[in-house]
Amino acid sequence: MNKVYLSLIGLLLLGGGFWLGTTTLSKSDEPKDAEIVQRLEEDLSSVEGLMRLVPELRNSNGDFEIPNPTVDLQKFLNIRQSLLTIIEMSVTKANILKNPYTFSKNPHSPLKLSSNWNAHEVGFATDASTIPDFSNGGFGYVGKSFMNGIIAVKGTNDSFYTIPESAVYMSLMPTSLACVNRIMETSGLNGGTMMAVSYVLGGKNGEAYLIVNGCQNPAKTIIIENQQVLAPAASSYLGMQSAEQ
Repeated sequence: MNKVYLSLIGLLLLGGGFWLGTTTLSKSDEPKDAEIVQRLEEDLSSVEGLMRLVPELRNSNGDFEIPNPTVDLQKFLNIRQSLLTIIEMSVTKANILKNPYTFSKNPHSPLKLSSNWNAHEVGFATDASTIPDFSNGGFGYVGKSFMNGIIAVKGTNDSFYTIPESAVYMSLMPTSLACVNRIMETSGLNGGTMMAVSYVLGGKNGEAYLIVNGCQNPAKTIIIENQQVLAPAASSYLGMQSAEQ
């Protein structure tokens, strides 16, 4: 009886050891965090990589295409939010791997903004009395971006940009990923600013190619006695700005 009992224990231990071994092997096959971050940085650096991360950005011809919000609003919003979340997850993973005590020795440079951009946006303004109704369409915009003509402010190492004659200024802030910058905007025409969760993506050459942004404008410009002044108002926008190739 004791021999049978001991044999059963031996079999259980053997089986348990085998199960633990196979579990260890399967975990060892999983990509390490450093490998994941490397792949994410590679994919976030190009439209080809973005299509791997978000397959819905690939159109029927296999090319990169941002959905038209005036045609399929929900698809545009889903893809924009998915991409925004992926960027935030990627930066978070990279942050965890970085050593705060050594990061400042080799910081990333700001990405560079080109002058010509296209916009895919949705948003609306309120006059505090009318509830917008877009049941019959008219919600969204696709065309030239408000960023067209943007230039770097001299002497700022391409960290600050302005759009001439528009009272709009922007600043780029590198993250722990070389291909990802945060972007902040301020406007003297409507008091607007880009929300904190606005990101710029750039290629390995340091040139920005896509911006995932949101804007909030608490005022608007009106004319009083032939002078421009800011008056209370409210408008907000969610957009994706793509550099012209």
